[in-house]
Amino acid sequence: RRAMALGYKPKSALDGSGGTYFLDGPNTATTGVFKPADEEPYADNNPRGYTGHGTLRDGIQPGEACLREVAAYFLDHKGLSSCPM
Repeated sequence: RRAMALGYKPKSALDGSGGTYFLDGPNTATTGVFKPADEEPYADNNPRGYTGHGTLRDGIQPGEACLREVAAYFLDHKGLSSCPM
């Protein structure tokens, strides 16, 4: 929030099937990554056109993949699986 209040603007990722945004800090290094749940594949606000009915994997509804990523990060104690922060 602070970076955005200081005028830094998120940049959209060029690849992927959902909305992913990078936020650079003062030294141009990426300091944050945002993946809005409502922009996941098949979610209503997907910026790449993957909207409507469908799932990425059986049992995972649009907007739920972000929860799996957060869980993977918390379960990856000591960074052994290289889950990004």
